[in-house]
Amino acid sequence: MGWDALRTAKWLGEGRARGYLALLALVNVATLAVLVFTAKGGVDRNGFLIGTDFISFWTSGRMLIAEGNVYDTLAHVAAQREFYTLPGEYTAFFYPPNFLPFVWPLGFLPYFPALAAWLLVTGAAWLVAVRAWFRALGLKGPGLVLILGFPPVIVMLTHGQTTFLLAALLGAGLLLVAQGRPWLAGFLIGLATIKPQFGLLIPVALMASGQWRTLWAREQRQSGWRG
Repeated sequence: MGWDALRTAKWLGEGRARGYLALLALVNVATLAVLVFTAKGGVDRNGFLIGTDFISFWTSGRMLIAEGNVYDTLAHVAAQREFYTLPGEYTAFFYPPNFLPFVWPLGFLPYFPALAAWLLVTGAAWLVAVRAWFRALGLKGPGLVLILGFPPVIVMLTHGQTTFLLAALLGAGLLLVAQGRPWLAGFLIGLATIKPQFGLLIPVALMASGQWRTLWAREQRQSGWRG
């Protein structure tokens, strides 16, 4: 197979592409099933707590309910180890204060129900954003297989990270810009500053395209969190 074949990808017809997607989806689902069903006490066969990163969010939620300081590292370590005490293991909390309203409700639930709720809610928001983009672009295809075959999805499901939430906020916000709804777009993009490194170039893009109302709404949302 030469360079031209790789560049043009004429060999990758619709049937073959669907087959590859189905294979990737099957591998992802099987891998997830093995990790979950071979886990003991919530710890997978590799020695990691299921939802490794999520424990930081859940711990922070419990500390907020108890009026603790989530940015006190020693207190955060102690609170986390009340639940998970594997020697040498600790997941720090590096998120800004505007993320705290997202983690506060998690502290009302036990760890694994909280993880399930987090994945279901943020995952559903991400799916809504993906479906909206599909409709806007007139795309048709094996949506569920496409999603399950996307490798980062299994990483997200096993780590409980913020990826679904961020993708939903940024995806919906940018789509609303294109649909001429700048205020709501700016609000959602502003919420995505919970992980600002993922949106560093968005203000530049908004300025370059003259989306001043969206930019203003984003800055108001961000400054509102700071205030």
